[in-house]
Amino acid sequence: MVEPKLRLGEQLLAAGLITEDGLREALAEQKVEGGYLADRLVELGLCDERALLRFLAEISGAKYITVDTLAKATLPADALEKIPARHAELLCVLPLAFDGKDSVLTLAVPELEQGLFEQVRLAAGVAKVQPIVALRATIRAGIRRFYYADHYAFATLDHGTAKPVVRPALRESIIARSSAPKPAPQPASEADLVRAELSRWKAVAELSRVLARERNVKALLHRALAFAFDHLPADDGVALLWDPKAKQLAPRAVRVRSGETSEVPVSETLLKEIVSEGGAITTDAALDERFSRSQSIMMSALRSALGVALQVNDQLSGALVFGTRGAQAAVFDPSHLALAEELGKELALAIERIGTFRREEAEGLTRDRYARHFPPAIAEQVNNGQVELRATGERYKASVLTARVIGDGELGEGGSPAALVGALSLHAEQMADVVFAHGGMVLDNPGAHTVALFGVPRERGDELDRAVVTAQELLERVQFANELRIAEGRPSLQISIGLARGEVIVGVVGERLRAQFTAVGHPLARAQQLAFAAQAGELVIDDEPAAALEGRAGALQPGPLPGSQSVRRQA
Repeated sequence: MVEPKLRLGEQLLAAGLITEDGLREALAEQKVEGGYLADRLVELGLCDERALLRFLAEISGAKYITVDTLAKATLPADALEKIPARHAELLCVLPLAFDGKDSVLTLAVPELEQGLFEQVRLAAGVAKVQPIVALRATIRAGIRRFYYADHYAFATLDHGTAKPVVRPALRESIIARSSAPKPAPQPASEADLVRAELSRWKAVAELSRVLARERNVKALLHRALAFAFDHLPADDGVALLWDPKAKQLAPRAVRVRSGETSEVPVSETLLKEIVSEGGAITTDAALDERFSRSQSIMMSALRSALGVALQVNDQLSGALVFGTRGAQAAVFDPSHLALAEELGKELALAIERIGTFRREEAEGLTRDRYARHFPPAIAEQVNNGQVELRATGERYKASVLTARVIGDGELGEGGSPAALVGALSLHAEQMADVVFAHGGMVLDNPGAHTVALFGVPRERGDELDRAVVTAQELLERVQFANELRIAEGRPSLQISIGLARGEVIVGVVGERLRAQFTAVGHPLARAQQLAFAAQAGELVIDDEPAAALEGRAGALQPGPLPGSQSVRRQA
């Protein structure tokens, strides 16, 4: 359905279902958040889900199923039993129904692919697969709901199209600093109070279980709102996160009970009270003098408001705001306030856990990335910020060394791919050890090459000398390794080395999880050219660095290429 992604975008553009600006916005969001273009278009409100699915179904001749239909469905056990949960997750398919008479399995799929249908048919042991098109996000939510009994699986998908809008108050100065008035609790027996308390704690335990599985803040907010709607008489709810740059709470998720509201107003007065006081507030808007003259509340026909701060150790991370609207609407009572407070605590802790997880993940990725490229001491300095290394790219005057493995196709014993890869991996590790020992940086390179830079991330003045010493030790290390390989009856390994010097640009390329350091510049191409021209066991040096060495590299001879000189390792 979404392969290739740009092709789908072009089809939707031609059909008039999206605009060029909308496509660009969806692709930009996809680049940051990942996932699939169709899901992003619907999630951002840039394309109607039903219209998109209808279009895909028409061009493929299939039927389609929307998220609201699937969220309300009850799937038969005999259909779910045909495909194990793990296979459903792996293939991104969801069994919807099974016709035992004709042995037909109806399946929700994100794209119509005959190879997938045949794979499912054989695995399920049915005569035929009947596909129904759905969005990937819808199918994955269905898998969580119907296989794992995740009752809030559809929370991120069925929240409607209402937009939260923060409206300014008429007079902000009238906010009082006293607690909100609370309706007097109704008389209740001790047994009723105990049952209510047990019910609240059971709901909180369920909430904690639901939130603990999430690793996405946006999904976390929608799940929290869905939970609140199961336990509070709210007509609408908005989740806001603290924006440190704007220094204010910004809406990030919204949910309405009726599904017909196009806009959910949020009182700026209420938000100011939450930010200044923290904790939770419940109020009857018609009686509370703090909000009685607030224009935003009067305009929205708010009957009762409930707001709770999301904070851990007095550090504000967001807020939840719920409202009931209309003269006959319910008023939030102290039991609702208590539940909202627990919800706020659990949600704040979950948001903090995700933030900590992401920071640790980023630090771990960064630390591992630096460790792949730099000697331990320099990697630690770069990671701690003691040495600046701009990921966006910076110019350096560096000595560049390229060591090329000669005859790598003969390294695999008996042509074994595993033996070849193992030999090259060990060789790369040994080469990196030598480079690191002399303060060099190793670049990620495919195949059997080692590329090292000396002078990055900072110049010391002896980069060329260290590069030459490194080259000589690399040749010696290979000679020693060959003695062991020959004694074990394995083919020997030979390398040739090229050395050049000049200006290079070093930076980070690739997505966050696959980011790696790379370098560009004439010295890299020249070092590689010299390495390919050199013979086994030979170091070939460009003329400019050779002249600077003034004979310190040994007995230099004319090189194999114009403008180069070479030195042979003594056997």
